[in-house]
Parts: sequence; structure tokens; C-alpha cells
Amino acid sequence: MNSFQRTFAATGALLSLGIFACDQSKAELDQTKSQLQAVTTERDALKTQVSALRSHCSGRLAPLDRRSQDGSSAHLTREGGEGG
Repeated sequence: MNSFQRTFAATGALLSLGIFACDQSKAELDQTKSQLQAVTTERDALKTQVSALRSHCSGRLAPLDRRSQDGSSAHLTREGGEGG
């Protein structure tokens, strides 16, 4: 085998390995993209749930906040009336 043939064979072998490596990385990239899409979908669903829970809780906590504010101001009035 002369020098040109060896160089050509080595170049062909390297190109074959490069193509094989690209095929592996493409498969890995496609798998990662698929995982990213799944995680993004899950994240969006969780954001929707959190938003719904916040709305639900804020609707239920508003009357409690009003009651605690009314109770604390009544408490201050009673103390003020008794101390004065």
C-alpha cells in the first residue's frame, strides 16, 4: 500500500467514525429535545395548577383577613376604651 492509499484509507476511516459519531449525537439531541418538551409541558401544567390554587386560596383567605382585621381593630378599641 502506498502513502496515498494509506492516507485515503485513514481519511475514509475517520470520516466513517465522524458520521457514526454524528448519528449518535443526533439521536442524543433528539432524545434531549423530547425530554425538554415533556418537562416544558409538565412545567406549564404545574404553573396552571399553582395559579388555580392561588385563586382558590385568595378567595378563601379574604374573609379570614377581613375577620382578623376587624378583630384586631375591635381589640384595640376595647383596650383604648378601657385604658382611657
